[in-house]
Amino acid sequence: MDPISMALIGALASGVAKGVGEASKSLIPDAYKALKAAIQKKLGADSDAVTALESVEKKPDSKARQAVLSEEITTAGLDKDPDLLKLAQALAEALKSAGGDTYNATAGDNSTIVQGSDNVVATGGSFANKGDVTGDIHIG
Repeated sequence: MDPISMALIGALASGVAKGVGEASKSLIPDAYKALKAAIQKKLGADSDAVTALESVEKKPDSKARQAVLSEEITTAGLDKDPDLLKLAQALAEALKSAGGDTYNATAGDNSTIVQGSDNVVATGGSFANKGDVTGDIHIG
């Protein structure tokens, strides 16, 4: 799963609307809203990615809805957008400070590396450790 989807889903799973502690009452919702607003600005409020995000907001634990969100984000190329990746990292940091699930995301020119919750996922050459990645795996 791409780092943007993971940050969004992590925030929803941690109860972004309710917060998970005093520190998170503004940090997580603010970081979440900033990332969502940036996606809306780039793609439009009626885009498939925003629709998928709103679907996940209704049922954050649905793996099927999470998969659609991730697909829409990668299809739109948002997983390679450095500005959105910075916002996703800020959201991940807010979750970390509140004790929620955290993910580290690093974006290169042709690759993205995501680490978190016992998973390592790398795209570009495609690698997974305790995670699912589709595509070719090249080692060497």
